[in-house]
Amino acid sequence: MAKVFSTSKVHRIAPLVLVALVWCSGVGAQVVRQYPTAEPLSIALGPDGAMWFTQYGYSVGRIDSSGNVTGFPVPTNDYLDIALGPEGNLWLTRAFGGPSGTIEAAIVELTPTGLRTEFRVSDAGGITAGPDGNLWFTEPKSFRIGRITPTGTVSEFALPTRSAPLDIAAGRDGNLWFTIPGARKVGRITLSGTVTEFSVPFANPYGITAGPDGNIWFTDGDLPRIGRITPTGAITLFRSSTQAFTIVAGADGNLWAAGVRTLMRITPSGSVTDFASPAVLWNGWFSPYQSAIAAAPDGSIWVADVITSQIVRFALPTLCVTESSSLCLNGRFRATADWQTRDGSNGRGRAVGLTADSGYFTFFDSANVEVLVKVLNGCGSNSSYWTFAAGLTDVEVTLTVTDMQTGAIKTYTNPQGTPFQPIQDTAAFGTCP
Repeated sequence: MAKVFSTSKVHRIAPLVLVALVWCSGVGAQVVRQYPTAEPLSIALGPDGAMWFTQYGYSVGRIDSSGNVTGFPVPTNDYLDIALGPEGNLWLTRAFGGPSGTIEAAIVELTPTGLRTEFRVSDAGGITAGPDGNLWFTEPKSFRIGRITPTGTVSEFALPTRSAPLDIAAGRDGNLWFTIPGARKVGRITLSGTVTEFSVPFANPYGITAGPDGNIWFTDGDLPRIGRITPTGAITLFRSSTQAFTIVAGADGNLWAAGVRTLMRITPSGSVTDFASPAVLWNGWFSPYQSAIAAAPDGSIWVADVITSQIVRFALPTLCVTESSSLCLNGRFRATADWQTRDGSNGRGRAVGLTADSGYFTFFDSANVEVLVKVLNGCGSNSSYWTFAAGLTDVEVTLTVTDMQTGAIKTYTNPQGTPFQPIQDTAAFGTCP
């Protein structure tokens, strides 16, 4: 039975903000902001674009991009993990002491205004939103995966391996994926509850997330490595300079993992770059159910660090980001595609990023590619950035590429009724570097 609590009363906290500019060899400047916050355990992007977090022994909080914190003094304070639900509310797992030393658990739904609904369950650890509109969670003490509907109906699915599942994430293949560290396995569960386990003999899977490449990525609880598993179970391990614990997909098309005083950026090809971070994240009792790292749409990475009692916002200087109607190519070139048909209908193409320097636009149907475009760094060849494009259409198209660093603009037009002609402009932007 669900219990509903009103927690509309909030308290505001004005944390001291420390702004640091950190330089790392070969990667340029990074902006790190530290917000002292009492023992934050887990963190997730909320429906309002702010970050929502749990606090050990305190409350649930919300922090915006400027560092302003709103705390919700919920009646209990034993939350483990937090995730954004498909209906726009926050969902949390909770474990607490019961009678005679037993441990009880609950799933809690929290609205952005602080209204709290609690559903008792037999066990709970990590939690994530599934593609079916439900929430899925691990049950580490029961060796099961749980599913709860927004109205509180719970289903449980036993694992073939009697070992504790830890972190869980929704894959782009329509399934849920989870780690089983004690068994050295990664698990996959379908929406109907069919479980498949994949052995990872040379690693101890810990944190897990869905990657921008359609694969699943995980951290190694034993050694400094990052793992990648395909939907069919092919596993690749990539060495890193330090051990990572939690991992998330960033808005920049890369993976980001948090380790001891280090943030790692991992490209889909497995290249790892380290950035210094003031977050520690580990002192020997790091909770295995924490989602202690989250990614914001603006490209920033947020870390909740219970050890140093702070939330850390990390960002690299960005000149543009890929949005619904524009591509960000090579980190600085914004591309848009405007179309018009013979009858005068017109609009702006929907943008889909492919790689750091390429993407495509759709016009009338999201499944129908109309124009592909990429901007290459040709500075080492002729001191220019190159624009290449190809079209699969004969409508009028105006392709605009803007260098967000210098303001230079290049425009390419395809006339109405003419098959789109390939663009190979190797002198597009003479603005190196």
